[in-house]
Amino acid sequence: MKTEELRGARVIVLGLGLHGGGAETARYLHRQGAELTITDLKPEVDLKPALDNLSGVPFHGVFGTHEGVDVAGADLVVKNPAVPRNASILRSAKRIATDISLFLDRFPGPLFGITGTKGKSTVVSALHYALRNADDPTLSDARLGGNITVSPLQFVDELPADRDLCPPVILELSSFQLGDLRLTDRYLPGGAVALSPNIAAITNILADHQNYYRGDFAAYVEDKELLFLNQERTAHTILNRDDEWGPMFAARTPATPRFVTTHRLNHGEWGIELKQQAMTVLLPDRPALKLDLSWPHGVYSFNLAVALLAATIAGMPPERVTEALENYPGMPHRMETVEEVDGVSFVNDSAATIPEATLAAVESIRGNVILIAGGTDKQLDLALFAVIAERVKGLVLLAGSATERIVADLEEADLDTVLDGPYRDVEHAVNAARAQADSGDTVLLSPGCASFELFANEFVRGEAFCSAVRALTS
Repeated sequence: MKTEELRGARVIVLGLGLHGGGAETARYLHRQGAELTITDLKPEVDLKPALDNLSGVPFHGVFGTHEGVDVAGADLVVKNPAVPRNASILRSAKRIATDISLFLDRFPGPLFGITGTKGKSTVVSALHYALRNADDPTLSDARLGGNITVSPLQFVDELPADRDLCPPVILELSSFQLGDLRLTDRYLPGGAVALSPNIAAITNILADHQNYYRGDFAAYVEDKELLFLNQERTAHTILNRDDEWGPMFAARTPATPRFVTTHRLNHGEWGIELKQQAMTVLLPDRPALKLDLSWPHGVYSFNLAVALLAATIAGMPPERVTEALENYPGMPHRMETVEEVDGVSFVNDSAATIPEATLAAVESIRGNVILIAGGTDKQLDLALFAVIAERVKGLVLLAGSATERIVADLEEADLDTVLDGPYRDVEHAVNAARAQADSGDTVLLSPGCASFELFANEFVRGEAFCSAVRALTS
């Protein structure tokens, strides 16, 4: 939607949320001169942090219900990703937008889009960190937004209107954000959307959010594919060669596919071959470049390699990217080392909300692991927890609907692993895990489940874990 169309328009922000996107969207719409109504099914008291961010922004608020909200009379409804696409309130909307579609309507410059089930936040954060260390001043001014809890509407007004002067923008895009573009003016006949990243990357495809997709895994994959279906032939799509979907996406993208793999690339393929302590960068018209690594191995290293390949394609020398990423501090709630207490390491991986992510986290740690896991059911296959339980010294469970299923599966598996819980708060779970741990062990919070029955989101869960760990030293 063009900026001039927003002035004086009656706009409904549907879903304020607590991650900041709804508030930034409202602030942006206010700057454009729109008349705002904000509605959310959460009660006003629960939305206080977001509402505090709207100081000075006039709006009509309807909270705890959508009753009385005149959707049919609005010129535009701006949908929050958490609002289901089939929500009845959307049926009478004349026009729908999202913060991503509003941003794409404005932004003329180079776009780097990253998606995937897991690892996308690490990739975008590491890529942004690397580019900020580039010698090229345009690359070093790169911006970061999207699902990483920073709406790109927060900085779109600061960007030049001239494409040649624009720094690249890196967007982390969830399946919700991608699929929602079909509801907006950016929908294209034939199933694609007007989204054309210069560089796109998909980290992996695993079963997730099946409660939202009602068990339709194909629909989830179709939303992910929207990242690359409208790319230009001169663009690049970075794919996971080790993931079964990587080669399939390579055959479907109109752009040039590039791969990251822990094996060898096939003849004619280009990208990165990643080993435990080294990697080889193979790109056309360049000699093969071998680089030694001091990054942690495993999935974390794989995600950094995706970021390195993207930065290299963007024009940054791979040696310079590697040097920058040696100092990359990582992200909160993703394999974040919190403290070491009496020789026991405590690691926060609260963002692991599917069993596959938990297994990868367990396998990346040397030595014994006491795992804190469990939580809310997303209608995923939880059978992998039997494998996870075999690989840990102890399993401490957080209460929740998924945990009930996990306990039933583990009881049938007849494992020797010490089970404890379920606990209704992280503090008791941390204390129970600490009681099992010996010097040299790792206590890992990697739940493999959603958090909503006990916490507002996985970040609040991770913060509770960090607070409980730090309380051990006080």
